[in-house]
Order: sequence, then C-alpha cells, then structure tokens
Amino acid sequence: MNLLLAHDHLHYIDHVVVGIDDLQKGMAAIEEMTGIKPAYGGAHPDYGTHNALISLDNNTYLEVLAPNPEVSMNLFQWLTNFKAMYLRRKLSRMHSLKPFLWAIGSQDLQMTAAQIKEIGLKLSKPEANSRKKPNGELLSWKGAFFAKGIKTDLPFFISWDEAASSPAKDSPKGCKLIHFTVSTPNSDDLNKIVDNLSLPVRITQARKVGVTFEFSSPKGNVRLSG
Repeated sequence: MNLLLAHDHLHYIDHVVVGIDDLQKGMAAIEEMTGIKPAYGGAHPDYGTHNALISLDNNTYLEVLAPNPEVSMNLFQWLTNFKAMYLRRKLSRMHSLKPFLWAIGSQDLQMTAAQIKEIGLKLSKPEANSRKKPNGELLSWKGAFFAKGIKTDLPFFISWDEAASSPAKDSPKGCKLIHFTVSTPNSDDLNKIVDNLSLPVRITQARKVGVTFEFSSPKGNVRLSG
C-alpha cells in the first residue's frame, strides 16, 4: 500500500485519534517512542477534551486525545451531548495509548456525502467546529459522521476551512505514515467505503474491531494498535 499518493486524491487519511486517560502521559509516551515531542493543540470545549499532535506527513497527523481535567460537565450536558459523553467515558478507561477513531479528509463534504449515498449509506449534515490554538489562532473545520454513529471501524469525515490550516502542516515533523489497517467483523460497509473513495486503507476480517497503524520516526518504525 502506497500512502505517499494519498494527498493527490479527493479523499485521504487526515488523522488518527489515539486516546489515553491523561494527556501529559500520552505526550511523554509518544516522545519516548519516536524522539518527537508532540505539540499541545488546544481544547475542544464542546467535548471536554484536549489534544496534542505530531505530523505524519502528506497532510496526515496523529492526534493524542484525552479528557480535559479543567472542564466539568453538568448533568444536562451529559444527557444532551452524546458525542461528549462517549468520548469522555471511553478515554477515561484508556490507561495506555490506543487508536480508536480515524478521520478521512475531504475537499468537498457535499460530494463525499453523495458518493456515500451511492453505496447505500448516509452521512450527517456537515457540522462546523473549531478550537483555539495555544497562540490564539482559531482553527476551523466541518465534520460529518455516519448515521450509524461513532464507530471505530468506520471513519468520520473532515474538511478544513483552509487547506493550509490542517495540523499536519504545522505540527512537529519527522514521522511518516506507512501502513493503516482496520479490523472488523462486519467488513462489507467498510469495503464499500474504501473502494468507492479510493482510500489507502487495508481491511482485515476479525472478531474484534480495531485499528492498527505503523509510521516511521527518528527512533525507527512505531506500531500502535487497539
């Protein structure tokens, strides 16, 4: 699989989300593995999380995501914000780095939704979102999810308001994505998505859902799975 060509297509692997219960612990683990210190990316106010980032080259990056201890969510927020509830609960149970979400970059989410509809699936209406970088700059994007909800074996989609604003451009460099594999017991939908959108993703049939990816680093190749 040649991931070097991914950025030449309408769709590409935008980022892989690796979860952990404590961001500082996750940043230290990535630095130990790679020799690259992740940069603090900022907080997601709507989700009660914050992140740190490294570039994986070719418009792709790795996001270390953890609960933000400075954010407390009231009962109303828990009951009305499913995505936040899902993320916070899932992350709090991850005591070591675990890949659990992945995003596909799209140059046109409306066109992407039309392509997904052709294979009998449906994407949500694009949602605008943003976060402030540590330097105060606002990073904005639109995201779309499958109607089936957030699942590890299905991607979500993202379109940056400005191509140059992708964290892959200004996060610490030195690593490059080599392989990306999704394991799932229900591979039919994912095979349709990967084939229709020409994604550089390997799919394996397995009893348990999981993501495994490998990337090069100054300390050698690193493999993360979950």
